[in-house]
Amino acid sequence: MRAKRAGALVISISLRETAQLPPGQAARVGDVARAEGEEAHSALQAPLSTPLHAPLHRVETIDVLAALRASHPDLTVVSVGKSETWLARPAPQKPVRPWLHVLRAVGSAFVLFCGAGLAITYFHADVDMRGAQETLVQTLAPGADVRWLAVPYCIGVGVGVLAFFRLFGGRGPSPLQLKLSAWSQQVDEFKREQVEERDHE
Repeated sequence: MRAKRAGALVISISLRETAQLPPGQAARVGDVARAEGEEAHSALQAPLSTPLHAPLHRVETIDVLAALRASHPDLTVVSVGKSETWLARPAPQKPVRPWLHVLRAVGSAFVLFCGAGLAITYFHADVDMRGAQETLVQTLAPGADVRWLAVPYCIGVGVGVLAFFRLFGGRGPSPLQLKLSAWSQQVDEFKREQVEERDHE
């Protein structure tokens, strides 16, 4: 898409993947787009007409071009990249009392711990893990107590879970972070579909 105007100044505009502003704050072109060119800095300060309190609003390239045409009529604007982006205005979160935050964290950890413990217990019951460990111990060391194998095994399971979720630290995202990121993207996509359905009604 290209908006041609008289004049020698040319800038290129590309929309951002996503944009976010607090409710009530006026939007500027720079909030939803990037620009290159001699007048890029000035162009990014141009006001952009958007709802001030809409939780999610679709911004198209034509909206940005209209804003630049109104504020910089002598510019030649070249649009590259995607043709639309989404401007989110999340509602401000209420402050959470520290003791309530700790209580929620402890409660969540307890529920997850119990759930993981039951899952492992039922799995071991299904495959007869105790019988397998007793057989292995009696084969390697007849007469030895099975706990010599069971205790290190339990410790290894716990350490393996901590290492898998990278609770000890490490480079790159953990599997839990990837799951949370995928879930967040799915929620955003669902909200966008709802907005598009309302626009088509």
